[in-house]
Amino acid sequence: MKKHLIAIALAGTFAASASAQNVTISGTLDHGIAHQDNGTTTFTGTRGNMATTSNIKFNISEDLGGGLKFLGVLAQEFNITDGEHSDTAAGTARDYSLPGANGRATNSWVESSMALSHADMGTVKLGHFTLASRDAGGVGRFGGNLGRLTGAVRTNGDNVDGAIEYTTPKLANVLTVAVSHANQAAATAAAATPYDTGFFARADMGAFSAAVGQTKRDYGLATGDNVETVIGASYDAGFARFGLVRGTDNGASAGSANASLSRLTATTGQVLVPLSGGMSILAGMQKIKNTASTVDASGYTLSLRKELSKRTLVQVYTDSLDNKGSVLVSTYTTGVAGKKTSNTGVNVTHSF
Repeated sequence: MKKHLIAIALAGTFAASASAQNVTISGTLDHGIAHQDNGTTTFTGTRGNMATTSNIKFNISEDLGGGLKFLGVLAQEFNITDGEHSDTAAGTARDYSLPGANGRATNSWVESSMALSHADMGTVKLGHFTLASRDAGGVGRFGGNLGRLTGAVRTNGDNVDGAIEYTTPKLANVLTVAVSHANQAAATAAAATPYDTGFFARADMGAFSAAVGQTKRDYGLATGDNVETVIGASYDAGFARFGLVRGTDNGASAGSANASLSRLTATTGQVLVPLSGGMSILAGMQKIKNTASTVDASGYTLSLRKELSKRTLVQVYTDSLDNKGSVLVSTYTTGVAGKKTSNTGVNVTHSF
């Protein structure tokens, strides 16, 4: 009898432990039909990841008591057309996701992280994830793939390895600050293993939010340290929501000398105008240029969107990206160096 009581007690303990842990599954599916003309060839067919990149995410949380929580994230981005990781074939017609292979092309998970969080003391996060300093915490980036900076500027939010980040609780209900460090694999056989250090600050004041982040990648060399800076801002005026993201990259790498760097800037602006009946218009622009003029591209996108439900959105869109430089820039569209690329299509996005 005692053995049975012990077994029941243990079963109850495990059940209580299991129920205290919360695991949620969420994500996005994005697919449609598009026609592309890149000035050299044309393509018509199914294409995903126009509005946003298809993804699946597992969020784990457990209340440890005393205001302390354990948090975990496993997430992956993919191309719904062929099921590949979103960056494994960014230059091909079948992959319409935003390229940027820094840390995403071959990873099993686009994010794999764990954290301890306390409401009064902040959050310590470890693993493989996007440093807040690399994309200004997403401020000003509400337009899906439109709002993500180009892969030519490494401030496109790509996740990094061996990361640790401390984020303060919201100070005075306005300011959030984060500091981070990340170890990277050696960029070349001759280079020391680089590491990233980052600083990020965000202010939320009602309808207005602004953020700034700076990340330094130290290659362990006398010259060639890479510095990325990102500034983001958004404002909800009621009749429209406005967003702006600007990133700069000094162009350094493991083999660069500071005297020969080519500074690169990327700017993305966007506006979302709600209409009646679940309709809205999303418009945006993007400009990418470096001081050497080898990178010089500008473009726009315009879409009419209809919410079929709170989770399902259909949009008709057109966009254009003029690659005037000798080096190809791919942002929310693919293309050919020195030529203009245009796209027209319709796609459906479902969040779950």
